[in-house]
Amino acid sequence: MSSISKLLEKVIKTKLYDFLENNNILPAEQFGFRKHHSTVHQVKRITEHIKQNFNQQKSTGLIALDVEKAFDSVWHKGILYKLLNFGLPNYLIKIIKSFLFNRYYVVVLNNEFSDLIEIPAGVPQGSVLGPILYIIFCADIPKRPNNNYAIHADNLCIYCSDEFGNNITTELQCALAETNNFFNKWKIKLNTSKTQAIFFSRKRNPRFLPSSNISHNGSVGEFCKSFFRSIFGVEKFVGFQNIFRMCLFHNFRNFRFPTIAVKTFFQFIKYIKYSFNFQWKEGKLGF
Repeated sequence: MSSISKLLEKVIKTKLYDFLENNNILPAEQFGFRKHHSTVHQVKRITEHIKQNFNQQKSTGLIALDVEKAFDSVWHKGILYKLLNFGLPNYLIKIIKSFLFNRYYVVVLNNEFSDLIEIPAGVPQGSVLGPILYIIFCADIPKRPNNNYAIHADNLCIYCSDEFGNNITTELQCALAETNNFFNKWKIKLNTSKTQAIFFSRKRNPRFLPSSNISHNGSVGEFCKSFFRSIFGVEKFVGFQNIFRMCLFHNFRNFRFPTIAVKTFFQFIKYIKYSFNFQWKEGKLGF
């Protein structure tokens, strides 16, 4: 894309972003492509929630979801419909329509060219407007009152806390069903192979742990046991000194066994890396 085109996109993005923020259109849980928001802040939110519920003798269940080919999934007619519903000024809608529509591709094989085919979905790769158009497209994702949500661009975590693991499973399963319905309606596909279910608990008694599985698009998976087994020997979960020392335990004396503390530390780092689109192969649970 030309430099002049990107310069124009930046001007449009500024106008669009100001409108979204002034009218509270973007969900508070969305931390991707926004000023003064980062993955560090999002991880801090989740870990503080887990810690606070540990203090109330509650466990936390979490489902991590990933959108497959997110920027290629933005349905053009769908995004225009949402921009109209959000009350965006007509001049901005017309500019975005001209930016997305009337784009074509052609396939070349052995010096033979196919017919021109219109592109019905997706934002141009490398564009300035692409990321913000995607988060607008997913801004109205349904949220259940008993669940918490953490969103960073195309990564979504749904988590909730309760004294009993089976209550957590029920809540998460309902939230997952609503989320699936939303994505299906707007022609967005979830990457089932990257879906993770993780259970955070200090409890050993089976009656407090989940006895049922989480199902996703016909596949069934258990909560990640490799993580919450390591929590069993821990008297105090992760404590952060401040946001810039996100991955440092503030007091190792609170751990009953030093080897378990070290193991828990590295497993927690791996979880953070996976949740925000890093590769984590060891201990991975595929649905």
